Amino acid sequence: MSRAYVKLGVALIAGAAMLATGGRAAAAGPVTHYVINPSPIAAAASLPAAASVTVTVTAEDSTGTAVPGAQVYLELHTTTGGGSADVGTTALGSVPIDFVANASGQVVVMYHTPAVLPTGGQDVIAAKDERGMASIVSTDAYNYSTVTAYALSRFPLAAPGSLAANATVREFLTALAGTTPVPGATVYLSFAAAAGGGTAAVGATPLTSTPLAVVTNSAGQIVITYNTPATLPATGTDIITAQDATAGQSVINQTAYSYGVPAGYAFAPKPIAATGTLAGNTMVTLRLTVLDGSSHPVAGAKVYLSFVPTTGGGTAKLGSNALTATATAHLANVNGQFVITYLTPAHPPASGTDTIIAKNAATGATIVVRDTYTF
Repeated sequence: MSRAYVKLGVALIAGAAMLATGGRAAAAGPVTHYVINPSPIAAAASLPAAASVTVTVTAEDSTGTAVPGAQVYLELHTTTGGGSADVGTTALGSVPIDFVANASGQVVVMYHTPAVLPTGGQDVIAAKDERGMASIVSTDAYNYSTVTAYALSRFPLAAPGSLAANATVREFLTALAGTTPVPGATVYLSFAAAAGGGTAAVGATPLTSTPLAVVTNSAGQIVITYNTPATLPATGTDIITAQDATAGQSVINQTAYSYGVPAGYAFAPKPIAATGTLAGNTMVTLRLTVLDGSSHPVAGAKVYLSFVPTTGGGTAKLGSNALTATATAHLANVNGQFVITYLTPAHPPASGTDTIIAKNAATGATIVVRDTYTF
């Protein structure tokens, strides 16, 4: 839709709104957010095949007032074998399509489940203010399974570099709906081996890079057998992945084994930012990668993290956990990484340095790396 048509549509809608209010156009500020209703589209696994649900996307300003004539970009991302959605006769897809909100500030979307329901995954409707780099984004989804998480009995499969050749480790995966195991749930399992790495199987069926559909037993579990090779590689990581669909998955979990042991850490960016360049309440995302002697990431490595701010300095978090001056142990993810968020204070001090510290032991550490921001 061209900008000219969009402007014409806005003008017509605005004129209709003025007639409806006796010539007084409702005052609305610029769009600050979208409200999508219902959200979620429906309760997980509650819709039958070929069902339809009306979904309304309302553009609102900062006071919650609907904005007639607002331009909204809509897109749909589906799981494998998932549903469809349309606005009137226009079908939504992965490429954003622009629509003009009606006199109520709304765009009405019809969502449809497929004729044959998939066993898992989710369909997602997204509303954005731009086709490309959007600053306002809202999403709505429908999950085809009640499974909300996969619990793995081991992460990592063993401490990095600790397993001998031809070692066997059993991993128990449990499909959960909240805290309740789900018997008969379909889980897609895959295995990515390091060069010269090990193997993984469910019963006699080997796992490969292509996701394999496996159904949980009466206890909601799947037993995965992992084996190291007869000749151990010096580096690299074997990774087992569980997900609820081959695409558009809503549930995923991974476990891994690394052959190399930690030899160093790398922060990025380093420093956190150039001296004095960050304004108040500015967030920077950092990645700390654990590396072995061949510069390969080490999954499941234990690292002691701490944060020492200057007086009046910022904060640092690992997920939702605040880092403090007391070093606490954490495990690197399957990519051998930690994702840390650093936030400057609302009123930055005139001087001083905030420091994030990573080391391989609480005391007597042999690997110590720091990342800093100087005010």
